[in-house]
Amino acid sequence: MLEEIKEKMTENKLTLSVAESCTGGALASLFTSLPGASKYFILGTVTYTNDMKSVILSVEVDTLAKYSAVSNEIAREMALGVKRISGSDIGISTTGYAGPDGGVENDPVGTVYVGLAVGNIVDSTRLSFEGSRKEIIRSACASTLEILNETLSRIYGISEI
Repeated sequence: MLEEIKEKMTENKLTLSVAESCTGGALASLFTSLPGASKYFILGTVTYTNDMKSVILSVEVDTLAKYSAVSNEIAREMALGVKRISGSDIGISTTGYAGPDGGVENDPVGTVYVGLAVGNIVDSTRLSFEGSRKEIIRSACASTLEILNETLSRIYGISEI
């Protein structure tokens, strides 16, 4: 799927930036693993602390205080922030609890939020995974690719992915 996303992004002259927390750069690594990624991939950031989410991505301190760093609201602000600072067409973010520690009652270890900013649309999706830290990160990346795939199909009418 990654090669097809690259081809469709390139063919349609779309650009992408990624802001990661719980995936720690794994998502950006996937995109940049393919030759020619610089034609569509602009920026990847790993903002692991709340301070860096605010400083680099302009995530609102009040939003962090109200909802926590692992929430739909923060995923959306991260995606919008990376899209804004890079000037890309699409901003994607990941935030969550990859484990083995962390998690709260409503968002246990394995909870990941994926944010997406495309044009004027800013959305997020809550996902839940089980397994080791590596398995959760791998699953979060795979699901994020699926979300991007669906978005390209729905918004840009790119249906062959």
